[in-house]
Order: sequence, then structure tokens, then C-alpha cells
Amino acid sequence: MNRKMLDGKVIIVVGASGGLGKVFATEFAREGAIVVMTGRNEEKLRQAAAEVAEETGGRTFPVQADYKDKEDCDRLFDTVLAEFGTFDGLVTNASSTGEQLSLEVTDEAYVDEIIDTDVKGLIRYNRRALQHFLEKDSGCILNIGSNNLQHPICDSVYCAAKYAMYGLSKQLAMRCVGTGVRVNILNPGSFPSASGANATTFADVDTSHLYDAGELVQASGRIPVPNGSMIPIMKARTNRAVPVHLEQVAYAAVYILSDLATDVQGQMFTVDRGGYL
Repeated sequence: MNRKMLDGKVIIVVGASGGLGKVFATEFAREGAIVVMTGRNEEKLRQAAAEVAEETGGRTFPVQADYKDKEDCDRLFDTVLAEFGTFDGLVTNASSTGEQLSLEVTDEAYVDEIIDTDVKGLIRYNRRALQHFLEKDSGCILNIGSNNLQHPICDSVYCAAKYAMYGLSKQLAMRCVGTGVRVNILNPGSFPSASGANATTFADVDTSHLYDAGELVQASGRIPVPNGSMIPIMKARTNRAVPVHLEQVAYAAVYILSDLATDVQGQMFTVDRGGYL
């Protein structure tokens, strides 16, 4: 019998009640992991956990938690350690993507919402995972990034937050060189999501003709930013006609979290079908 790639590992997936997070949970469970699934909406989370367990025959363990809430963070990790005694991987698949705005039209409340989630939440979860992993000298943190780390064309504050994630991930990876602890980044390409993150369509913008903004650039020499919206720039700079297959992103995550990748440290992987080239 072939051994599954994540057999026996306990993996925490943040933002697992739907979208990419649920696909992560499904593939991890299929590969033998016990998957701790977190999300803000407890009813939706429990339903997702039950569906993943039924589809894969694996074990899921739902824990309601708001990524930006410190008490929820501590309760999550304390609950996992009490239940399993350990965990082996953390996947930070939660983000506040904003409204695709340029900085000049934002305010403090808008900035706080994104930074509290994407920076402070990230730091808290990475810290708790790092403390446990260093103690046992093994474990993998996989921070889910964005192609904005290569092409910062999206929301200004969101881009700033993702660069903070990049800096933290690289610094932690460097700190952990020579240990059994690994920290890496995975950037998914465009895909539809409930929050609007990496979405291929926008409710109030016609994206049926993907290159209209590009044609405007050729005519005027500049990309319009109507009312501070970065969407025309996103349309001009990317090929959003090739949304990524979520399973392909999850397959990459399985590899990074597995023992096949024990020498992979401080790296940034991108799975986007070339949409951001």
C-alpha cells in the first residue's frame, strides 16, 4: 500500500469553510492528514468539515475562530494541543482583500480592517505555530500570499499587507535555517471567491472584454483609476481569462507540507496558469 503524503500529520487550515481553504482541507484529508478547519461562521464551518470528511473518508476537526481576534487565536491553538498534543502544519488561508482601492481614497477604518486581519492575524498565528514547532524541532508554516507580491496592481493597503507577509515569512525562514521548521509562501492565481479576493468577475464592473483598459492605455498613455478603483489596472496587467484550478494550488500545498519538501525553506511558489506573466 502506498503511503499518503500527509499521513498522520495534523494540519491547521485557516479560512477553511469555503473556497480555496475548503479545497486545501479536502486534499490534505485525502492525503491522510487530520485537518483542523477554522472559520468565523461556525454553522458554515461545521457543514464544510462534515462534507470534507464524507468526501475523503478522512478526519476533520472544526474550530470556530476569527482570524483577527487574539482570544480566538489562543483558544484555537490551545484546543488543538489539548485534542492532539501536537500539530505539524499551519496554512494561513485568510485575508481581508479590501475593495481594490488606491490609497488616496481610503481612511483609517479601511486600513485597520485589512491590517488587523492580514498582518496582525498573520503574526499571531505564525507566532503560536513557531513556538510549538521550535519546541519539537519540526513543522511547516505555509503562508498563502498573492500574485500582488510579483505584480502589485491590486488594493494599495492589501498589497502593503501582503508585502508584510512576505517579509515575515522570509525572516522566519532565515531564523529557522538548520532546524526542522520550515516557512514558505504559496501564491494562487485568479479564482472566484465569496470575499472577492482573486475573483475572476466583479459585481459592478463589466469584465467580459478583458483588454479594454489596455486599449485605453494605448490611447492615452495612462491607466484610468475611476474613483480610486484599481480594477482597470488589474484588467490591463493580467490575463484573468485563465482562472487557476483550485485543486492545482492544493496539490502544491500538499507537496510543500509533506516530507518530500524537507529541504524547501523560505521559498515563494506561484500557481496561476500564467495569468500574471
